[in-house]
Amino acid sequence: TVNNNTVYRAGNSNMPATTVTTKLAPGIKYKLVAFNSDGTLNQTKEYTVGSEATTGPMSLDAGKNYTFVAYSFNGTSSLPDVSYKTSVKTFANAILPAVDKDLMVFVAKNRAISHGDTKLAIVLKHRFSMITTKLTMDSKMTGSIKSLLNTTMGPTHANATFNFTDETLTYGGTMTSRPSILWPSLEVGLREVISTPTLLIAPKASNKTLVFGSIMIDDESKTNFTISNIRVNPGCKYNLNLNFRTCTQEAKLAD
Repeated sequence: TVNNNTVYRAGNSNMPATTVTTKLAPGIKYKLVAFNSDGTLNQTKEYTVGSEATTGPMSLDAGKNYTFVAYSFNGTSSLPDVSYKTSVKTFANAILPAVDKDLMVFVAKNRAISHGDTKLAIVLKHRFSMITTKLTMDSKMTGSIKSLLNTTMGPTHANATFNFTDETLTYGGTMTSRPSILWPSLEVGLREVISTPTLLIAPKASNKTLVFGSIMIDDESKTNFTISNIRVNPGCKYNLNLNFRTCTQEAKLAD
């Protein structure tokens, strides 16, 4: 049986991350692959969360050891099969090439199968970064958030290849265009805005930047406004909280 969980290490950019485990939503697809003890491919099955009984369990030989991998793109579309670095379909050669979606993977090596039902508790771990950006206005500010245009974050890579044997990522080329931050529709009088989560495919770094092509708050506008030195770590989910306040300076009367 499969225990459908997903794990992200989550926190704010300047705080230690904590592990957060959540259930996969109904309808999400994932694939389960079994390799024999000699590393050769045994079988593959695709499951849909909430409808596993329709597909049925894997039939494997009791008393033998297997290596299992499971993976998902956190979506409802069918998944590609595992690829191989050579023509030999073995666990040692197994990869997921050029993934550009929310990759989640589980690997269990040399797992013994007993007689009867063997429960395989699968916890899928996110392998890329995810950032949710929140903008708020200080209580002392007047007005509202009126415009957020062409907001992007990066740099980031176009995709990455996952290697099952050592669970490492090989990154593709850097994207020439940076991922866009998607905001909800700005209602009149809005003083807080939260983006949809933004996927970042990148190794551990502290050089990411958030760029507002144009931002207008309280009738004050700026172009190419940049927040620098944002850190990311693969497998971590972040909340980037930006609080805007009025810049004041003490005024002195001339003698």
